[in-house]
Amino acid sequence: QKRRGNGHKAKAQKSRVGRWFIEYNDDEKKNKIKDRASRVIKEFPGQNTLVVEISEYERNRLSNENIITSSHQDAHVEASGSFQRVLTDTRDLTERTSWGIKMIQADQLELGPNPVKCCIIDTGYALGHPDLPTDLTGDDAVNKFGDVMKWDVDMNGHGTHIAGVISALSNNDIGVKGAGDIPLHITRGLDDKSGGFESDIIDAIDQCIKAGSKIINISLGSSKMSPNAEATYTRAVNEDGVMIMAAAGNRGAL
Repeated sequence: QKRRGNGHKAKAQKSRVGRWFIEYNDDEKKNKIKDRASRVIKEFPGQNTLVVEISEYERNRLSNENIITSSHQDAHVEASGSFQRVLTDTRDLTERTSWGIKMIQADQLELGPNPVKCCIIDTGYALGHPDLPTDLTGDDAVNKFGDVMKWDVDMNGHGTHIAGVISALSNNDIGVKGAGDIPLHITRGLDDKSGGFESDIIDAIDQCIKAGSKIINISLGSSKMSPNAEATYTRAVNEDGVMIMAAAGNRGAL
């Protein structure tokens, strides 16, 4: 005779496992969600939300038993835009203005006396790059495997490229000119393959705000947006007074 509950376990094992935002009302229900999840990834106590890997079967059970108030998929996000690595002898370079700076006419503006801090959520930052500032701050993150992603390392290059557009050094006769001498804070919302999840971006936005950033650059995209991410963006803008700069894509349409 089978033990009671083995049927649920077998069905859960056969059911597809996904990554979800799960919202709850109280700690008792939160603990029940944790018990049935395959893995607890993140907790957002202020929002009564867990990010978990859970089978579709168990998620439906939790919903049918009124243990969860709502659930939304933690969508995958990835870096937007492309760049090209160029290996060259810095002695032969002539400093130029990036085409992106000209496109937004940033080269026609002067920085005021009190530049505000800009936070970049991306693949990291190549600290020590000869055309980038070294006087900056950052926060590490943890990827989906539990490994620490250092803010001052960029094995992909996309985050460093974005940092160069914003704050590459000027009048040093190499590379490109950035938009200006803008204070930077770096966070890791994306892994070395330029991918991540909405919950990673939510964590990174909180890091940006705690660091005192008033501009957040998010050069990434996704096929969907969860209510959890939308609420985070809205709070950052309306309550924390942050300007969020998001990628519009390179395909000529939104």
